[in-house]
Amino acid sequence: MNTSRQPLLSVRSLVKEYSGSTVVSDVSFELFPGELMAILGPSGCGKSTLLQMIAGLTRPESGSIIYAKTPWVDGGAFVPPEQRDCGMVFQDMALFPHLSVAGNIGFSIERSRKRQVVASMLELVGLPEVGRRMVHQLSGGQQQRVALARSLAPNPGLLLLDEPFSSLDLKLRNIMRREVRKILKRQKVTAILVTHDQSEAFAFADTVAVMFAGRFEQQADSYGIYRNPANRNIASFVGDANFLPMEQALECFGELDNMNETLKYPENTFMCRPHNLQLSEEDACATVSSCEFQGEWQHLQLDLDCGGQLDVHSRQFLEPGLRVSPTVEQGCIYSPQGELIGLFGG
Repeated sequence: MNTSRQPLLSVRSLVKEYSGSTVVSDVSFELFPGELMAILGPSGCGKSTLLQMIAGLTRPESGSIIYAKTPWVDGGAFVPPEQRDCGMVFQDMALFPHLSVAGNIGFSIERSRKRQVVASMLELVGLPEVGRRMVHQLSGGQQQRVALARSLAPNPGLLLLDEPFSSLDLKLRNIMRREVRKILKRQKVTAILVTHDQSEAFAFADTVAVMFAGRFEQQADSYGIYRNPANRNIASFVGDANFLPMEQALECFGELDNMNETLKYPENTFMCRPHNLQLSEEDACATVSSCEFQGEWQHLQLDLDCGGQLDVHSRQFLEPGLRVSPTVEQGCIYSPQGELIGLFGG
């Protein structure tokens, strides 16, 4: 957490219920000026509801939202959405089909500034020549740029993005993610992205919060979330992972013998990523059972002599039936309750 600056947004103990079910439970976090944050979680975890509370589109049961020292939600105080200094980009973009591109971008801008602001926004998103076109005449990526331009046109202090790339194909989604991040960083915009895609969250955000069942399970930078997931749920959600009972892991990987004895407790679980495994043919103790070509690398599945299986991402192109010996470079140790209690490797 950055202690040298005051947070732009402070969310404290936010709770939201629908029909007696809690969908957001005691969520707290801070967001600093210019920071890009991603809220990552599976469908139905409450992440979009959280975004709607920040935008003022729904009221929480309890908790507070303080923006630039001004209460948006606090006790009886509730600032309506039109008075909040934030813009929002929706999943379906919500562009007006009956308006031109310029009409969409300048919709909420006063007449005296409209032409100048629209021209500036079109230049910013790389569409200087399309102002007179109708929305249906644009590609999906162009429509996404227009939606971003419309949200940025009033110069909001905070931008909220609710799965804005999900309707695009994979290649275009990656392109737009990079372009939007570049634009927001250039404009020094503070933003929150909601997504279920870990690759999108990791590439876009400075800080990632992982959300399950209405709660923040872990908040850190992308590297920390992926490398040191706080529990087994996060480890399996944010990337491919192998989980082995500790007894089996010790039998499979001799290098784990050097770990602290408390980490070798039989009820613990060892987790390693497929790319953290190396293969040799010496002292083989596993058999390659399947191979999937992935371009630059191969996804292998190993059947272990000691029981169980391992997934391996390897630049070695091997064939099914080959006998190999896996070694692990790094991994995490989880308690019987699924909490992170130790690390192995560099």
